[in-house]
Amino acid sequence: MSSPDSKLMSLSDAVSKLVASGMSIALGTSLEGLIPFAAGHEIVRQGLRDLTLIGPISDMLFDQMIGGGCVSRIRAAWVGNVSTGIGYHLRRAVEQGGRNPWRWKTTPILPLPWVCRPPP
Repeated sequence: MSSPDSKLMSLSDAVSKLVASGMSIALGTSLEGLIPFAAGHEIVRQGLRDLTLIGPISDMLFDQMIGGGCVSRIRAAWVGNVSTGIGYHLRRAVEQGGRNPWRWKTTPILPLPWVCRPPP
């Protein structure tokens, strides 16, 4: 039972209420085990378009959303999967001219030793 001030809602209701076409949304800003696949799939189901996706770790979710026709821009270090390589939908979009690869913004990746040690 929820109170009148409760913000609890179904994922479907949350996406329809909080996400709109043309927005910039951050997904997967934590570890790979916490990538919100269910939320991404719900965005695809609801047919949202022209999204800018932001996330340092996107795994295959961003690629699935590109395949679903939701994405116009990406700001991420990686789109794909460590095991299978680059995302196939992203590759197809770039190769078929649907996307200008220079318009896909990427976040620079620092080598792990630089991230783990204090600066000089």
